Amino acid sequence: MSEKFIEKLVELLFGAIMVFLLFASSSIVLLAYVATLNVTFYYGFLAALGFSFVYVVQYSRQFRDFKETLYLLIPESNYKPIEPLGMETDELPLKVCLYYHNGATLNQIAENMGIKEAQQVKRSLIKGLDILLREHNEKVKK
Repeated sequence: MSEKFIEKLVELLFGAIMVFLLFASSSIVLLAYVATLNVTFYYGFLAALGFSFVYVVQYSRQFRDFKETLYLLIPESNYKPIEPLGMETDELPLKVCLYYHNGATLNQIAENMGIKEAQQVKRSLIKGLDILLREHNEKVKK
């Protein structure tokens, strides 16, 4: 991947760590307030909570931008075929081959075809390729 992608990923991970630390510090200040009932800790808790909220809003925007960038880098992640086109056969392996040819991943094929596991999709893909190769070999021999 590119250096810019890795840089954004590191920023995103650092932001997640910061969100965790901010909420942890807010809870520690709240516990200090409960233990001492000092008003200073209460105002400190409100300030830490407010700062945490502002940072979480910034982090969520950063995450959304990262996700959009990731979708641009991997365009087939948006691809969700509904029906295999032009298939008149009832054979599942050939339909799986057509989905795969159209750019769907094994997990997307499993979701759309109602198959339980991606491994089962892989087996169907291999069977479909065998069928297609046999048909091709028969046509070549004739």
